Amino acid sequence: MEIYGVHPRPPSLLQDTTERDIELIRVATKIKERGEPAIVLGDLNDVAWSPTTAMFMKTGGLLDPRRGRGFSTLTLHVGPGFVIHSITYSVRHILRSVQCACCRHSVPTIYL
Repeated sequence: MEIYGVHPRPPSLLQDTTERDIELIRVATKIKERGEPAIVLGDLNDVAWSPTTAMFMKTGGLLDPRRGRGFSTLTLHVGPGFVIHSITYSVRHILRSVQCACCRHSVPTIYL
């Protein structure tokens, strides 16, 4: 199994996403060419529903274990009787190749 840690430089206000997109496609192409079971972890500086992430996943033959499981919410327990529920729009990803199975998926409850 191969594990790829990916964190491309985020685009700036005066720069488009081309540099980030090229880096992601290079990683995806390497995964596809090697054909080994793979897991990609990291901050892609992109949301899961963007065309760039979709192209990255398609090129690399990757799956998102969050897909089909509804919204992921984070629950924060701040104190007695005070709970914050928030929907997270994460740019952090854990993607897997088809050879890897997702046995369990959960979002933690955090007590502050």
